[in-house]
Amino acid sequence: RPRPRPHSPVPGPPVPGPGSPVPGPGPGPTHLCPAPAHLEPAHLCPAPARLTCAMSGAALLYLLLPALTSLNAMMINVKDADMEIARGDPLHLQCTYQTNAPSKNNLNIEWILVEEVPRDEEPTIDVIQYFYDGIYSVGKRYTGRVNFTGNVNGEDCSIEIQRAQITETGTYVVEVTTPHDLEGTRKATVDVVVLVPPTPPICKIEGKAEIGETVKLTCHSEEGSPAPVYSWQSYSHINQQRQLPQMSIQETDGLILKNISTKTSGFFICTSRNKIRAASCNITLAVMPPSMNIGFYGGIIGGAVGVLIILGIIVYCCCCRSEEKLPEDYELEDPRYEEEEPAERHPKTYREDDPNENAGRNSPRTAIRQPLVPPNKPAYVPDDKDV
Repeated sequence: RPRPRPHSPVPGPPVPGPGSPVPGPGPGPTHLCPAPAHLEPAHLCPAPARLTCAMSGAALLYLLLPALTSLNAMMINVKDADMEIARGDPLHLQCTYQTNAPSKNNLNIEWILVEEVPRDEEPTIDVIQYFYDGIYSVGKRYTGRVNFTGNVNGEDCSIEIQRAQITETGTYVVEVTTPHDLEGTRKATVDVVVLVPPTPPICKIEGKAEIGETVKLTCHSEEGSPAPVYSWQSYSHINQQRQLPQMSIQETDGLILKNISTKTSGFFICTSRNKIRAASCNITLAVMPPSMNIGFYGGIIGGAVGVLIILGIIVYCCCCRSEEKLPEDYELEDPRYEEEEPAERHPKTYREDDPNENAGRNSPRTAIRQPLVPPNKPAYVPDDKDV
């Protein structure tokens, strides 16, 4: 069997030994940068490599040139691009600008409003404008309510609007121009939404505050945009916060309390809140047992007393009339008591000497009339001795 031959080494470049000369440039890569200057001239990169490095630096400078140019252009910055404020509050629009213009002569700063829902034919509304030499111009809608708050020439373009209104919701645009710097970004926008905080709510109790009954505590704010959300808190009679009763249901327009008891009594606070502000009202609930409904039972007692008084008056009047209609009873008095009775009560007897009156009678005496007995006198009953 033939023996395997040993592999012969692949020929390569000779390895230089100590003191051997460095080989010259060959067909190898030419994109290497030159060696440091402290090396011998024989170790420097060839001319083609130096040319490639110079071209790379030019390309890098070309890429950085726009960025370096933009540093000298106009730039506007706003602190808040989106804002929400309450109606009637001041509106602060903070703005700064940067420019490397050699002069700020003929500087012009203008603020305008683009309404969310335009009310007029004009698409924009003038807010305020600044001209060089400190001249201002204010729009009609903002007269007396807007002004610049900073040093305009000191690169501050902030303004403040007093007593913001709902109609001033929209996009505010600021533009800074100068003839000495026409490059860069000269405009910036701020989106503003004016909200309506909830008005102080009105709290009421619906139903009878008696043991075992169901009552409803209502709470409502007349205004609020967006619509407010209502929440309730309960406090004891010693002003300690507590959980709402178990038999309670919270609704959008109130709080329902079922099967109330004396433990339900206390203070209830309603808070009306939207994303901009909150307001509250409180109400006192005093639960009473049915027997302590003083007003109800007092009315019943008063009515009964009045009826009794009227009946008494009617009975009294009827009795008086019945006494007046009794028949008169005339009876002769006992002659024994004639002398004892006062003379005023018995009229004097009189004689009639008219001869014609007793004509035809045999009595020699004139007729004597007996006085009438007053009514209601007892009749005379003779004793046995008189008979």
